[in-house]
Amino acid sequence: MKSSNNEYLLSALMGIGRELSANRDPEVILDNILDGVLKVLGAERGFLVIRDDAGELKVRASRQLDPNEETSLTDISRGALKEAIESGEAVLAEDARQDPRFAGSSSIIMHDIRSIAVVPLKLGDETIGALYLDSRLDESTFTEQSLDALSLFSSLAAQAFDRARAFAALEDENTRLRRQAGRFAFEEIIGQSRKMEQVFALMERVAPTDLPVLIQGESGTGKELVARAIHNAGPRKEGAFFALFAGNLSDELLESELFGHVKGSFTGAYRDKQGLLELANDGTLMLDEVADIPTRIQAKLLRVLQDGNFKPVGAMQEKHSNVRLISATHHDLPKRVKSGEFREDLYYRINGIEIEIPPLRERRDDIPLIAEKFLRRYCEQTGRPNTRFSKQALNTLTRSKWPGNVRELERTVQRAVVLCPGEIIESDHLVFTRSAEGDEGPENRSLKAAEKRHILRILDETDGNRSEAARILGISRRYLQNLIKEWRDEGLEV
Repeated sequence: MKSSNNEYLLSALMGIGRELSANRDPEVILDNILDGVLKVLGAERGFLVIRDDAGELKVRASRQLDPNEETSLTDISRGALKEAIESGEAVLAEDARQDPRFAGSSSIIMHDIRSIAVVPLKLGDETIGALYLDSRLDESTFTEQSLDALSLFSSLAAQAFDRARAFAALEDENTRLRRQAGRFAFEEIIGQSRKMEQVFALMERVAPTDLPVLIQGESGTGKELVARAIHNAGPRKEGAFFALFAGNLSDELLESELFGHVKGSFTGAYRDKQGLLELANDGTLMLDEVADIPTRIQAKLLRVLQDGNFKPVGAMQEKHSNVRLISATHHDLPKRVKSGEFREDLYYRINGIEIEIPPLRERRDDIPLIAEKFLRRYCEQTGRPNTRFSKQALNTLTRSKWPGNVRELERTVQRAVVLCPGEIIESDHLVFTRSAEGDEGPENRSLKAAEKRHILRILDETDGNRSEAARILGISRRYLQNLIKEWRDEGLEV
C-alpha cells in the first residue's frame, strides 16, 4: 500500500467506526467499508459476500460490478473466493494474467484484469464470507503490504455483519415478547380456534394505536371483554375505561350519560353532572349497541370524533375530550346506513377497523376450554375444588348451539355446579334455558317447565345462593333443594 494512502486509511477507518456506533443497517455499513477499501487501495471493482442461512454465498455490497456477475459470480471470483474461504487465508495476485492459478480464465482476458485480492471474513474460527477486489489499471495494485489494510477492513466487515445479526436477533426477541405481552393482556379471552386466532391477531395490531374499533358480534359473545382487553393492552391503559349500553336508554338519558349536563338544564337536573366523554378523557369509551343511538345524538357524537369538542346538556361553554372510541353492535350497520337509520359519516368514523367475534357454534373447539374456566371460577366460589365434567357432559356442551353464546354457557355451568351433588358433573346436571336446537320444545310449554324456568332465573339472579333464592320465591330452602333433586333425577331440559 502506498504511503500516501495512510491518511485515507486512517480517515476511512474513523468514518467506519462512527458508522458502526451510529448505524444498525448492515447494508449501509458494508457499503461504507467497501467504498473505504476501494479508495485506500486504489481498486476499481469489489464486492463483499457473506453466507446466508442456507450456507450460500450472497453478494451484500458491490462496486463497478456487472449485474450479471453479481448474481452469478465470475469464474475468477469463484476460484479466488473458494481458495480464500477454504484456506482461511488471503489470496493475492499481483499479475493475474501470469498467475498459474488463473490460467485459461476467459474473464481475465475479457476484462483485462491485472491484480486480484480476496480476504476471508472471520468471526473467531468461522469464515462467514470474503472481501474481493480487482484492478485493470496497474499490476501490483495489491501486494503483501496491502494485507494489513485488507485485514482491518475485512475484520470491520465481519464485525458489522455480526452486530447486525445480533440486533436482528434482539428485534425478533422483542417482537416475540411484545406479542407475548399482548396475549397476556388478552388472557381473560379464551380461545385457540382458527377464528379466534384471527381475532387475537387483529387485537394485537390495533391495541397500540388510537384507531377507532367497531366490534361486531351476537349478544353474549364477549364484546365488552374484547374492548377492555384492547384498552388494557394499549397506550391508554393508565386512563379510564367506561362502557355504556346504549340499547335501552331514552334519548334524554343517553345524551346526559354521554355529554353530561348542567344544573337546571331539565327537570331532575339538581346538580352538574360529568358525562362519560369527559370522564373517559385520555382513556377509552365503549359504546355497546351503537346502532341504537338516535340520529340527533349521532350528530353530536360525530363532532366529538371530528374535533373532540362537545357541549353538556344546557351548557354554554364547550368542553374537550381526547377519548378513544370502541363501538359494538350485533346489528347490520351497513344496512342501517342504507335505510337512513345510521349516519354514513359516523359509520366511517367509528369503523377504523372492524373485529368480528364468532359465535360459539362457529368455534366449538373452544367450548371445553371456556366451560372449564367457568367451572373453576364457580367451584372456587362454592369451595368445591375437585368438581369436574364427565366426558359425556363435555360432549353435550360442545354439541349445543348456544344462541346465548358465552353468557349462556357461563350460566349453564354455574347452574351445573349448584345442581351437581358430587364431584362429577354429568349431562343430567346441565340445565339449558334454551334447547340445543335454539328453540323451545313442546315440553318447555308445560306448567312444570314454566315453574322451573322461574326458579332457575331467581337462582341466576342470586348467583346460586339457595337460601336467598328460597326467600325471594317464598319457599323453604329444603323445598327448593328437593325440587332441584327432582329435576336432576328426571333430567328434564327447559
